[in-house]
Amino acid sequence: MNDQLDILEQGAAGLRLRQIAALESAIKHWQRLEAYELQHPSEAPIQSHCACCVQFRNDRLNEDEACGDCPVFLATGEAFCENSPYNDAAIAWDEEGPKSEEFKAGAREEIQFLSRLLEDLKRNE
Repeated sequence: MNDQLDILEQGAAGLRLRQIAALESAIKHWQRLEAYELQHPSEAPIQSHCACCVQFRNDRLNEDEACGDCPVFLATGEAFCENSPYNDAAIAWDEEGPKSEEFKAGAREEIQFLSRLLEDLKRNE
């Protein structure tokens, strides 16, 4: 029985470390977007450039399960970053442009949101 508990604890600790690493990477991504200091010309606020999506999203599952252990999904209860600042920021990127004040404000909100999630995860280690 103790072996099973050890495995579960290690699994939970490993998951938390993956969530922390994904959030740290996502925050850096959004900081680059806000400053328009892109790593490559196509860097944008899209799923394939988000460390959380890359790590945790599984499109083969139904919508309620697609984001699995993503810390954004766990915080909002909604798949695909609904109920987070992401959507407004992404719309501003597309409609107003990546250098617009509307996008920069949305990016700052997303950075603050992700930073709070990261702080909560680290506090609960």
